[in-house]
Amino acid sequence: MVEFYANNAGDPGDYYIGEKLNMSGGYMRRMDNPASDGSSLGCWTSSAGSVDVHYSSGIGNHFFYLAAEGTGAKTIGGRSHNGTTCNSDTFTGIGRDKAAAVWYRALSTYMTSTTTYSGARTATLQAAADLYGTNSQERYLVSKAWAAVSVGTALPDPGTGSPSPSPSASASSSPSPSPSPSTSTPSGNALTNGGFEQGTSGWTQSDDDITSSTLQGAHGGSWYAWMMGYGAPAVESLAQSNIAVPASGSPKLTFWLKVSTQESGSIAYDTLKVNVNGTALATYSNANASAGYVQRTVDLSAYKGKNVKLEFAGTEDAYLATVFLVDDVAIG
Repeated sequence: MVEFYANNAGDPGDYYIGEKLNMSGGYMRRMDNPASDGSSLGCWTSSAGSVDVHYSSGIGNHFFYLAAEGTGAKTIGGRSHNGTTCNSDTFTGIGRDKAAAVWYRALSTYMTSTTTYSGARTATLQAAADLYGTNSQERYLVSKAWAAVSVGTALPDPGTGSPSPSPSASASSSPSPSPSPSTSTPSGNALTNGGFEQGTSGWTQSDDDITSSTLQGAHGGSWYAWMMGYGAPAVESLAQSNIAVPASGSPKLTFWLKVSTQESGSIAYDTLKVNVNGTALATYSNANASAGYVQRTVDLSAYKGKNVKLEFAGTEDAYLATVFLVDDVAIG
């Protein structure tokens, strides 16, 4: 990014590293295609931690290139680049300046000397949320770039079109929803697999939240959603779209929630928000810690007769862990 900023006609910006060292291949490393040097990793694997750090850094180089430039062949600074992916995905980038802003904020605010690639993904997603909004295309494309180098999975597409030109307002300043009540039958589907007994069916998750792990217990059955609990900066999302809210009566969302935390006191350090169509209708935190599951209810009267997207959005700070267990979710 310094090279692009310098805008030196004698050395145009590109994603080749050490291209003026007169090496046999014409460069030392390439961020668009790290594996081209024969040693660097372009995709994360479980053995990445045992590789020389100069070679394992290719995963991060590859992520940044894809986040900034996207996929496909192109010429940058007079040199050929080809943004191939590890999962055969194709997508556009968010642009160099935005990618640099996300990376800088992640480095300066959330990363530490022990941050892993998984932690770097979490840090950049939080940085993108800070700068451009939780439901922004920028944050979504950052997640796509990480998935493209085999680190995590892509977030649900927020469907907001092209990346926004400037950071969006925070959820706390967003206006309250005011949809017009309708008596028509919604065209969506009822919430499916609310007990998670069919695994991930019907749900989109940013991490492997839906589980049958015996390290925690379900409210009913064997499966449940285990969110957060890292003791480090993290964000997670568990969502289901196109849910038909009943057009009559007083529709409600109900679910069972268990909160376990290492935090103390009533200050909300770690949170789980219930978002409907991108608006937070309820927030739970470490201050809601309980010995067992507690049934929670959220009024959906404002969405009567509408099709909605339901999202459980978790955020954790840098100190002490909080676990949010969710099970038996229903809308009726």
